Amino acid sequence: MSATIELVLINLDAVPQQALITHATSAEREAAARRRKPLDARRFLARRVAMRSNLARILRRPPDAVPLTKDRLGRPIVADSDLHISQSSRGGVMLAAFCADRPVGCDLEEMRDDLDIDAVAALCFGPTERRLLRAAGPAARLRAFYDCWTRKEAYLKATGTGMAVDMAAFETTRRPGPPTRWGRVDWTSQTWRPLPGYAAAVVARGTDWRLQHRSDATALCAGFAA
Repeated sequence: MSATIELVLINLDAVPQQALITHATSAEREAAARRRKPLDARRFLARRVAMRSNLARILRRPPDAVPLTKDRLGRPIVADSDLHISQSSRGGVMLAAFCADRPVGCDLEEMRDDLDIDAVAALCFGPTERRLLRAAGPAARLRAFYDCWTRKEAYLKATGTGMAVDMAAFETTRRPGPPTRWGRVDWTSQTWRPLPGYAAAVVARGTDWRLQHRSDATALCAGFAA
């Protein structure tokens, strides 16, 4: 039986103010108050509240009964649950991934056309990844770059390796197109476009898993009741 990885795309700016007041902890409110910009503070609280509310839905308990914390690498965990969690946010959008039986990693990026992708690839991509990027046509190069980049970041989150490793020392693709398999351990990935101008990837161990999306490009899911 295949595993299900649930993905939730969250519009942080749509999280109601009342939800932030009701569901944020005092420690989270104190941490938000240290942000210099009000929008950054609000989005920080929205990330925590939306994550806790989704966990409450999945674990079938009240939001206040979800002990949301972090592991030693800064990844979100629930202290009394084996649920595997990953999250990534850019601006006002957050992607969260949940899986009951295996580690999972996700990454979300806003595709910037002002980025020197060749310079980044020279530092962070392996030989095969750089060759595939060079082979992409002019119209496809930006997408090819972000497909590779999001896979690599999602892989680091799934394995718990963190960003301290040399990103050029490992490769996440041997050929273009999903699903992608690599490494000594059987990891696979999927990439997609959650919103116009954004790229996303999810990585998990094994090949027997499928994605369940709770939102799409036209209806961002805040993941909780206001």
